[in-house]
Amino acid sequence: MMSSRTDTRESRRAFLRRLTGCLLGAVGTSAVGLAFWDRHGPGPGNDSPALAALRDY
Repeated sequence: MMSSRTDTRESRRAFLRRLTGCLLGAVGTSAVGLAFWDRHGPGPGNDSPALAALRDY
């Protein structure tokens, strides 16, 4: 039988693992989406303000 402290540590570790996976997935999806938009989206004159700001940064 595990102690309450070990249960808390394991649940915290599992939560951080899920959170890290979620953040990495979101960053990867955003990078792929921006790369696709840059190649197949409208040209520099028709960019959305957010994409233009990212490109200027």
